[in-house]
Amino acid sequence: MSAKGAKARRQNESESVVRAFPKEVLWLAWKAYNLSIWLYPADLRRMHGDEMREAFRRQTLDAYGEGSFELMRVLECVTVELFTCALPLRAQSPAAIAGATSLLVTSAVFLALLWALQNPIALQHLGKDACRAILQAVR
Repeated sequence: MSAKGAKARRQNESESVVRAFPKEVLWLAWKAYNLSIWLYPADLRRMHGDEMREAFRRQTLDAYGEGSFELMRVLECVTVELFTCALPLRAQSPAAIAGATSLLVTSAVFLALLWALQNPIALQHLGKDACRAILQAVR
């Protein structure tokens, strides 16, 4: 059987099982998982994203058939994996590090400007003290 045929068969099986359950609960879990896939690194998403979605879909269908407690266990495992695997990998990316650094530096500059606007006299004295220190260091 071709991969395309197997995928269509699995989708038909999933759809027939979903009809027996309230669609909103499983649909919401699947949509949330599809969004959480974007927290994984791009290479991992490209190589295994479809497999991860299909495995989650199967796990939630099986768990929902066994009861809400089993579904909660599956969702708990996914949440733990999200915080122990996906987010740490994402935080190590250069884009995340640059974004965090930019946020910190921008916040510090903004707070310094805000302080300077609220304390103009203190800023004048700070400037005079800095000028004196520079002049003494030059001499």
